[in-house]
Amino acid sequence: MSTIDRSQLTDQVATGVTMVDEALSKATPLLAPLRDLARLLPDALGAEGPRDYLLMFQGNSEARSLGGNAAVFLILRADAGRLEITGFADSSDFAQPTPEPIGPTDFDGMVSVDPVALSYLLRATGPLMLPTGDALTADNAVPLLLNEVYFRYEDPTMQNAFFAGAASSVFSALTSGAFAPDVLMAALSQAVDERRLLYLSDDEDEAALVSTSPLAGTLPADTANATEIGVFVNDNTGSKKSYYLDMSTTLCRGEGTIEGTTTLTSTLDATTASQLPYYITGPYYAPRISAPTSRSTARPAAL
Repeated sequence: MSTIDRSQLTDQVATGVTMVDEALSKATPLLAPLRDLARLLPDALGAEGPRDYLLMFQGNSEARSLGGNAAVFLILRADAGRLEITGFADSSDFAQPTPEPIGPTDFDGMVSVDPVALSYLLRATGPLMLPTGDALTADNAVPLLLNEVYFRYEDPTMQNAFFAGAASSVFSALTSGAFAPDVLMAALSQAVDERRLLYLSDDEDEAALVSTSPLAGTLPADTANATEIGVFVNDNTGSKKSYYLDMSTTLCRGEGTIEGTTTLTSTLDATTASQLPYYITGPYYAPRISAPTSRSTARPAAL
């Protein structure tokens, strides 16, 4: 659009060109993060033959380095653009060692998504009714799936069934076309940009394309001009109390060093803490560490 010489146009046509140019400018930031995803879609959706995928739903209430503890898995079949759920699995299926595989041993790809990303997608689908009768919305998805479900159901099997019902409802709405395309595009863009939507392909060409995008979930590498610094947390207690944890990090460049301060703050008050169900407090696989409600640590990092 920038190559058009608008000085040669009538006012009415020039105005129209300007309107289109402005609309495209607003769309570009939304399209850019999805550029690689768009190139993958035809083959990924089975244009060249059926594909099977493992779809994992992360639980951010139990912090893990790539998101959360994956409790629910959906097995998807994509064939000529049609998507269907062909199987379910949840964390209880892995409770005891078994010589038999839980699902198909070979997948064409794996997709990881978390409840926060689901809340973004719900902006496009609108409220969805769950099998339990609950309305799942963009506003209540995160507290409902990351916290309230553990108060409601003591049995982990029931918890996973609730998660599976939520995942299936969102998936069904998306595959049926019951969503606003422009809102969905923005939701996917935000999820990809925040690394809440990850994709791994068994196809070498697709894997190479994804490897340089946020979809790959890989850590950024240092360059001659920049050093990447990250702060990561991992909950070794097996609890679901990461939902109550706020973390902030600030960096200050010094002379030959970078000083960082990370602040971890628990939003739990004494009353709420005393009422937490066992599945939130956790089995404590690792020793407890006594710490104040909020503390900061600072250490220099060499450039």
